[in-house]
Amino acid sequence: MRRIKRILPTWVSILVGMHLLNIVLQNDCPHTTGQAFLYYTGLGWWLSGLYDNGAFVYLEWYIPTLLLFYALFPFLYKIKLKYLLGVLIISIIVTFVFSFNGILSSLKLAHQRLPIFIFGILCYKVMPMIESSRETIIEIIFAGIGVSLFACGLLYLPYESIQELFMERIALLLSMPLLLHLLASFLEMTNFDKVISMFGKYSLELYLLHLNLIYIPLYKIFYPFQRFAPLSLILTILLFLLLSVVLNKSIKYTLKICTRDTQ
Repeated sequence: MRRIKRILPTWVSILVGMHLLNIVLQNDCPHTTGQAFLYYTGLGWWLSGLYDNGAFVYLEWYIPTLLLFYALFPFLYKIKLKYLLGVLIISIIVTFVFSFNGILSSLKLAHQRLPIFIFGILCYKVMPMIESSRETIIEIIFAGIGVSLFACGLLYLPYESIQELFMERIALLLSMPLLLHLLASFLEMTNFDKVISMFGKYSLELYLLHLNLIYIPLYKIFYPFQRFAPLSLILTILLFLLLSVVLNKSIKYTLKICTRDTQ
């Protein structure tokens, strides 16, 4: 529930803001009660995937997928380790088949991430059982398998097939434990963790804002700096960070007032 309370107010606030902004800019957005219902509940994403109908698409994929994964987590976490490994293998095979044959292609951003989600649960349950001396070796083996699969794809498959089979994500998936281990070691030796923590504190707002605003002309505000690409990138990051901080603080302040008034 704590995560839901963190996510939903931010998500709804951005949906309302984007809805109003798109009306002003005369962009595609919900105009009827039914469309608004699909938009604000996230059902528009799933119905678009099931019916492959662009008329339902008014919403980014991230939060509807995340809420589904949160709903699945208690059931997946209770599965015994050996069966959970089987579930992971089945999910990878099914996603490969779906991706290669274009099944539910509108929902690929969701179903291609299900194996990654299950793998995360598996790692959480397995890692405490492994001796620290063997942990790094296992991480290197996983990373080696991932990189090897991706390299074979580059050598023997057209790039479109690599994307269809989400081989890039599989490589990242298998390499992630080692990358996170290296990152944690780096942060222990520096004070860079404070910067990472700052971005982490506002990561939800950062992600949702960029996901929505990337399609709005406001995102191109720094295009005059195209000659100085690094400056354009820095200014864009600072803009989104500022918007994220303002949104985060505003929602916290509003919730605090609402909570105080109801007591």
